[in-house]
Amino acid sequence: NVTDNIKVEWVEVTIDNDNSRSSDYDIYLKSPQGTTVMLMVHGSNSVTDWMNGGWRFSTPAMLDEDSNGTWKVKLDDKVSGNSGTVKPIQIKIYGH
Repeated sequence: NVTDNIKVEWVEVTIDNDNSRSSDYDIYLKSPQGTTVMLMVHGSNSVTDWMNGGWRFSTPAMLDEDSNGTWKVKLDDKVSGNSGTVKPIQIKIYGH
């Protein structure tokens, strides 16, 4: 939940996940105004645990929206058989 009210220019989402198959996820970000953007589509990747330690995704898709409200991140595991722990997700909003 973001209490500051600025006009969004850019949003960064940092996800730290120790799943041995980080590329099994579809990842979505939803703004308080309802704009939803896909940050990642699942697929193959030769580096298996690349999200371990934190990986930053970013988007300008919420340009000029108000920052205050509840932001949601959804990780949709598209391939069964592997598991992992998601640490607290960090969202950083740039704007004016």
